[in-house]
Amino acid sequence: MKKLIVLKTLSSQIEADFIVGLLNSNGIYSFSTADDCGGVQSFMNSSIGVKVWVKEGDFEKALFYLEEE
Repeated sequence: MKKLIVLKTLSSQIEADFIVGLLNSNGIYSFSTADDCGGVQSFMNSSIGVKVWVKEGDFEKALFYLEEE
């Protein structure tokens, strides 16, 4: 099983969704997680953050795509 690592921690789900969409459309498996009670307490994202995860082997490639944007 491949190890997953945090690529970036953001303050909003919208930012995370944009990055996940960008990476997935370029063939890099990614997803986001947030501890915001299922979206009920989304205000917590600004302090806890929304994490974008990628496979360890895709980390450098994912950073490249983020730098391009």
